Amino acid sequence: MIRLAGCLGLVFVLCSGESALAKPTQASRGVRQSDIAATRAYLQAKHVLRQAEARSSSASQAAVHELVAHVDGQCPNVLADAPATKAIGALEWQTLTQVSNASGAPTREAQIAFTKKVKRLRWSNHKLTYYVRGSAEEALANVELVMPDICSEARAIAASGYQTVPPNMAQYERQENAANSKVTIVVHSHGKDSGSLEEMILGMLKPYERPDERALIPRRPTNRQLEKAIKNFFSHATEIIHALGLPNTEPPSPAPAAR
Repeated sequence: MIRLAGCLGLVFVLCSGESALAKPTQASRGVRQSDIAATRAYLQAKHVLRQAEARSSSASQAAVHELVAHVDGQCPNVLADAPATKAIGALEWQTLTQVSNASGAPTREAQIAFTKKVKRLRWSNHKLTYYVRGSAEEALANVELVMPDICSEARAIAASGYQTVPPNMAQYERQENAANSKVTIVVHSHGKDSGSLEEMILGMLKPYERPDERALIPRRPTNRQLEKAIKNFFSHATEIIHALGLPNTEPPSPAPAAR
């Protein structure tokens, strides 16, 4: 599964308000205090993570540029004139993960702190608890993955006559698939469970939110903001593909259901 969280995180930061926590208000009738407390803890932790991502935006961009420079300097055109094989396609796909991994590296500690806080939370809605804990486990598993060196992979593919996916690339893909398979989402025909996992979680939290927590809730980015962020993300992946000497083509788009 292709992970776009690294490149899109700042979009949600830019769309989120920032303010100090207001004085607590009276809880809504019929809602458990434990659910309200868990929701507040989740939103506070998410807010802290978004702030860390915002502060690290320059470092994230620098890390991506460093990745592109690494390919330019260490293995330029190593795949020039390569045919369109399965191994080449796999490497093109992995450029997306390479960019996401580089972008998210500066906030690694903040991501770990967030997952450790929220995976202990519990709601009376068992599905919400499952989603939050599973999402945290996926995020932590992804943070702990060690990204293979793309130049080493490219050289190995070239040495195989462009036919063989290197063992370290295949192993990483298996680990990544396992890391992103900790939550099972059942999509109903009426569309109740739709959108990203994070959007689903935020939607399920609404009954337990309080008016003074509104500033903590990430706002949904506009289509224009999303398009700009995705375009920028894919442009970096394309830079890597071109630096490797591959044809002037765009990397494949992620599957619509990717979280």
